[in-house]
Amino acid sequence: QAEVSSHTMVISKMLDQMRAERQTDLVSLDSVKEMIESQMDGVCSKALSSGVKTHMENVIVPSFERACQEMFRQVNDTMQKGLKAHISSVAAAASPSHQSIDTLTESVKRLEASFRKMQAGQPSQPKEKQQAMTSVQDIEQKQDPTVKIAEDLRAKKFDDAFCKALLTQNVETVLWLCKQIEEEEFFYTEPFPLSQSVLLALLEQLARDFNQNKEIKLSWIQRILIKLDILYFKREGLLPHLQPVLNQVQNNLNNAQVASKQRSRLEVVKAVLSSVLYEVSNN
Repeated sequence: QAEVSSHTMVISKMLDQMRAERQTDLVSLDSVKEMIESQMDGVCSKALSSGVKTHMENVIVPSFERACQEMFRQVNDTMQKGLKAHISSVAAAASPSHQSIDTLTESVKRLEASFRKMQAGQPSQPKEKQQAMTSVQDIEQKQDPTVKIAEDLRAKKFDDAFCKALLTQNVETVLWLCKQIEEEEFFYTEPFPLSQSVLLALLEQLARDFNQNKEIKLSWIQRILIKLDILYFKREGLLPHLQPVLNQVQNNLNNAQVASKQRSRLEVVKAVLSSVLYEVSNN
């Protein structure tokens, strides 16, 4: 029995020693695990950062640059096509206007030439022959411009007729021409027979003085204002010339003294003019 107890104590001590050694091994394993984890964190973090940076530089950034370049190329192509189309449409729209200006210029040149010819006579012919060729009609044509204007009216050359009337710088001649025309029908003619340049000159002359013929002047001024093409003046770079004329017309209208029965027409003309001035200021 004593021997058994002795062996039991030895075994117990051995077990206690083995248990202690086991615990020491476990502690060592935990320390190693923590050390490995700390080292792995540093290594993995550096490797991940390096990998992300390399991927950004070699893949993502070049792809983004190519996408942006393609987008800008498409936008540029679209803008170029749109700009060319716009220029073509503007050129097509401006062509009739240039033709009208050319026609007006030619008419003015012909008119000036005829005036010089009338004033200078025919110097190449003998004086006696000139006197023999002179007739009552020749004298009337030289003294009365309405003779030639009436011929243009009969030929429906309205632009030429108004050019001749305006060149006389005589408002009575201009009013005579206005009275020869059926106003309502004339301003609804398509295409409208007067150029924008002639309309502006006509507006300026009719609005100079409201002491006489107020009714017909107000009526024509109202219709001319409605027919003014602001886009034409903008396209031709003539807005700086249009604005002073409209301002002068407005000033004359504000100072006009009219009868009570004409006041409503005057207010309508002022309203139309204000609308045109507003459109001009926005262009």
